[in-house]
Amino acid sequence: MYTTPQAATDFFRDLRAFTVDVLKSIKAPTSPGGKVRSWKFGRPKGIIEHFTASVSWKGAASWLNDPKNQDSSCHFLVLDRLATDVAPILAKYPSLATLPVTCLLLADLDKGTWHAGWANSMCVGIENRNVGEVRYVNGKFCWWANSWSAPLPKELNKTPVLINGRHWEPYTKGQIKANILIGRALNAMTRADGGLIKSWIIPHSCVSNQKSDTGPAFPLHDVREAMFTDKALSSLDFINKMVDDPIYTRDYDEMVDANFMKQLAESQQDRNVDSDFTNDQFLKAIGTPSASLQMLVQNGDWKGKLDVVRRGLAKLEYYIDPGLASIGSKLDLSTSTAVQMFQRSVGLTADSVPGPVTQKAIYDRMTALGLQPGV
Repeated sequence: MYTTPQAATDFFRDLRAFTVDVLKSIKAPTSPGGKVRSWKFGRPKGIIEHFTASVSWKGAASWLNDPKNQDSSCHFLVLDRLATDVAPILAKYPSLATLPVTCLLLADLDKGTWHAGWANSMCVGIENRNVGEVRYVNGKFCWWANSWSAPLPKELNKTPVLINGRHWEPYTKGQIKANILIGRALNAMTRADGGLIKSWIIPHSCVSNQKSDTGPAFPLHDVREAMFTDKALSSLDFINKMVDDPIYTRDYDEMVDANFMKQLAESQQDRNVDSDFTNDQFLKAIGTPSASLQMLVQNGDWKGKLDVVRRGLAKLEYYIDPGLASIGSKLDLSTSTAVQMFQRSVGLTADSVPGPVTQKAIYDRMTALGLQPGV
């Protein structure tokens, strides 16, 4: 599926045409209202995964393409289900029948969109319909809208998952499969120019430390690896271990009022920071760690703690190449990529050197996310 550049191009052409039809049917803009920009290297180098932070896919699609919204846009919107109300439109595009959930291509792929700050010109943006963190309030699970008082709709038929002391809306099996298929198609489309780069298949939190997005419920490491294989999705162990997708009792859609849209805009403010970062070795990839992360806050030369640094970066979902063994004090280009990316995300000078300030920042970031860095 989508194994050649032409097949991938045809797939994206049909997905874009389907999306335009869907957006017209819900009276939403058909192209991003936010800023777009040329690809820094002439094509995308990677993918940045997001959650929409909303319950309604229609609200998310409308907001992301709203001409009044200049600070956020994306390429793909991946729903957690097959939307029954657009099934008649989907039937017109048989080439999309292999997608397990409804997917929209909100923006053409010839330019970058405005979804990840300084990484906009290098990575395609995928938004997954998912609220992210949920909290148990007054006997019910609520999402963040209206100061954490909005109940998670029962129609979702989902049980939030508890990870590192916080609850999250789970992603569906179909949603994960769709992300992999999109990644494979993007890789096929760009293969003649070198394809995508594993180091740049990352969650939003890897380029911005202001929140946990896509959150720990998204199996980023497994999704990344699956994008670079041609194995049947049914043969992937991590997918087979996921529970079957929920059967929705009805289509759901929350009222998207001005107050909610304001909150959503405020929650996305970190996306409005954009500047180029010129460093070609920034596009490489890492190694396999082993030692205790507690060493990150101990004195000593960073050269003796590269394994620890790699382990910490892996827990933060940066790419770790499983084929690289520990190389001691040698700062390879793969480690440099992740270190520089992390440094940029937390506002440090991106010099690729994991010195004590960077090590402490890794430790603090992991502590803030409940990743138990001392274990």
